[in-house]
Amino acid sequence: MKRSPLWRWAFPCFIGLLGGCTETPTPVLDAAVKDVAPRMDGVTPPDQPFEGGLLDQTAEIVSSDLPDVSRREDVIAPDDMPVRETAIDDGSAVDGEARDALADRASPACVVGRFEAPPARHALPGGYPTRTFTSAGESSSCTGGGGRPGYLLLDLNADRRPDLVVTRACDDDAVGSDHWRVYLNSGSTFAGTATRFSLPGGYLTRTFTTAGESSSCTGGVGRPGYAFFDADGDQRPDLVVTRACDDTAVGSDHWRVYLNTGSAFAATATRFALPSGYTGSGFTSAGAASSCSSGAGRPGYALYDMNADQRPDLVVTRACDDDAVGSDHWRVYLSTGSSFAGTATRFALPSGYMAGGFTSAGATSSCSGGAGRPGYALYDMNADQRPDLVVSRACDDDAVGSDHWRIYLNSGSAFASTATRFALPSGYTGSGFTSSGATSSCSGGAGRPGYALYDMNGDQRPDLVVTRACEDDAVGSDHWRVHLNVCM
Repeated sequence: MKRSPLWRWAFPCFIGLLGGCTETPTPVLDAAVKDVAPRMDGVTPPDQPFEGGLLDQTAEIVSSDLPDVSRREDVIAPDDMPVRETAIDDGSAVDGEARDALADRASPACVVGRFEAPPARHALPGGYPTRTFTSAGESSSCTGGGGRPGYLLLDLNADRRPDLVVTRACDDDAVGSDHWRVYLNSGSTFAGTATRFSLPGGYLTRTFTTAGESSSCTGGVGRPGYAFFDADGDQRPDLVVTRACDDTAVGSDHWRVYLNTGSAFAATATRFALPSGYTGSGFTSAGAASSCSSGAGRPGYALYDMNADQRPDLVVTRACDDDAVGSDHWRVYLSTGSSFAGTATRFALPSGYMAGGFTSAGATSSCSGGAGRPGYALYDMNADQRPDLVVSRACDDDAVGSDHWRIYLNSGSAFASTATRFALPSGYTGSGFTSSGATSSCSGGAGRPGYALYDMNGDQRPDLVVTRACEDDAVGSDHWRVHLNVCM
């Protein structure tokens, strides 16, 4: 089957899960580094933006909650992989008219958008305890063969729709060791039957039980640091080992990349070169908060495709030797497909915010007296293949996060100096949508919903996915609410 040489690099994504493993044990799905926006995937503390998933507060699960359901796992065959020209089905109806996703991509990018107020229903797979899927990503919690699985959202078959990937199953130790269970996304539901996705060998048992992990090495052995992103531009997220316990050069001058074949990650790694000139621990994760002392140390960085060439670039959001990085510009090391450029490109940031306001690729807000750091993240809100700067809370305007977000569109070399308004759905209580994703906080049937941003229908626009609603226990058990991202 002919594969497209390039892809539109998904935000969890990614996500991200790209958001940020660090040297300390902070796995992407278990927790995220403060102020780091994971790309492919990841789970974050409450109100922490992360394109890859959110840690929720779930009810206690007992073994009696588990139905006696057997799961058939089929292999994702290469023939199952749609070619790029036919990978996307038509999107859901909008305002009474069917939307053709391919036609949308041929048309000019949307400048002003909104999340639709009436949500669409997205069905979840059965066979798991009640309220298992109350976030967009979760670490496992297993006791005696029962409990909550570890899972994340990741588009493994290149149809531009995130699939539900179970990375650890309480009833099968092989899940997370030699394969994952993948519930493919049809656009309106996740498949009821899992397909099998093979993992590379040569690592410890249950090494890959989350969407990304910090390293834990003792005496040259242990758990590697890793994350997921499309390193070679074929639309499939690859397994990227950012630190290896048996080789200190991994994370210093190169990463190991296990390419995604469509049904497995390759057994043999490819070398991906890193830029030089940085001190400290280098790039031992796919994103990290800065750690500076006396002008030296580890930079803050993340992975995003900043120039729409469908390859994730290395974005330094804070440099220990230059306070202007994170205040008025970022350093971008463009990806060639096999390495990052040796010389950085300057990417301008919007003004009007405090110095050092954007020293990571995403952050929670910190306001005092109407001033402070805004809450923000990076998402391509207008389907032009470039991540935009989304301010989800502004210290000078309480309406930001309640009825709209500020969007600074990405021109390819800078974020716009003037924000575009992006309307939010009404009908939710609590703190609203003051971040790009949050864990739920429910009390007495009211409070803040659990939510995240993912393109659920393959139209290249991130949708608002409510994974838990305080007034409806079915949300997170058998379905999610999806507020589609549409042009106004």
